[in-house]
Amino acid sequence: MEMTDIAAAFLQGVGIIAVAAILHEITLRNCPSPRCQTLATVLVFTAGVAGSMTVPIELQPGLLFDLRHVFLVLAATCGGWPVTLVSTGSAVIYRLLEGGAGASAGVAGIIISASVGSLLAYFGIVKRQTLLSRAIIGIAGNAALLSVFILPYPVALAVLSKVGLPLALANFVGIIVAAQIINSRFSQIAREKELLTQAKFDALTQLANRRVFDEQGPALAETIRLLEKPCSVMLIDIDRFKSVNDTFGHPAGDEILRRVASIIATNARKGDLVARYGGEEIALVLPDQDAAAARSVADRIRKAVEDATMQIQGISLKVTVSIGYSTVRQIEGAFPAALQEADEALYAAKAAGRNRVVTAMAA
Repeated sequence: MEMTDIAAAFLQGVGIIAVAAILHEITLRNCPSPRCQTLATVLVFTAGVAGSMTVPIELQPGLLFDLRHVFLVLAATCGGWPVTLVSTGSAVIYRLLEGGAGASAGVAGIIISASVGSLLAYFGIVKRQTLLSRAIIGIAGNAALLSVFILPYPVALAVLSKVGLPLALANFVGIIVAAQIINSRFSQIAREKELLTQAKFDALTQLANRRVFDEQGPALAETIRLLEKPCSVMLIDIDRFKSVNDTFGHPAGDEILRRVASIIATNARKGDLVARYGGEEIALVLPDQDAAAARSVADRIRKAVEDATMQIQGISLKVTVSIGYSTVRQIEGAFPAALQEADEALYAAKAAGRNRVVTAMAA
């Protein structure tokens, strides 16, 4: 066995790893749900394992080497147990079909790599950006070489003495390269998702921001109108919020706003649009909710805020909200008018003494 053969097989394997990493990144970007991402990762890693096993080098008759172990070690980190089980099972079946004197050792190596990969995933080692973690990953990639001792002892020693070092080096470099590629992809996607989150959500309350409300609110109301269902819009304002800021400071005001926002979000449905509208105002679009249903939601939110215990600097504060709401008319483009009516109703609730709910019709 020439070193050039091992080098050629290594380069082929690295190419397969690079292609698999790109495909994995594409799946993470385009799959809309965790289930879709898991399924796509299963397919990518299984294909990567199979691709690596199609370009092996034969150390001795029936004794094969390839970079399948790179995928098996990283499977659990990238996709959890579904990816580990499917890729491992596929590799075992493939190796048994290849047959040869080294089939049992090959299967044992596959199981060893998958087990080691599961341990690395459990302790989160692959995703750590340290020299120690890289060394651990590289060493872990060579655990499968122990499976050679399933063969007769003289054969195992002969194989390891002849090609053990270059094989270990190939596995070491291959697994580190793959981990680095995958981690860089993970980091890039995570940064992009963070930027996307910052563009859509209010940093303080974690509600949708004003931009999202202005874009999605009218569209949501129009969609509901086309379905010939009711839709209501609601504006909520924290009473005497300026006094909290003036008395206890803005950090205390921020905490009150966060608590109230959390209560409102908890009392909203999954399909409702809840957004920080500006300052201490929070806006909601309630699809499939007529005036009576919207009133029920508003009363529930008002009472939940009033009943909540809010401690600021060791002092219990009674926090209340005023709420105005309106039902969107069944005509095209009626959302802005409904929002204006809800704002007028909110103003009426404030003028009437606060801590109350007012509908646009009563305003």
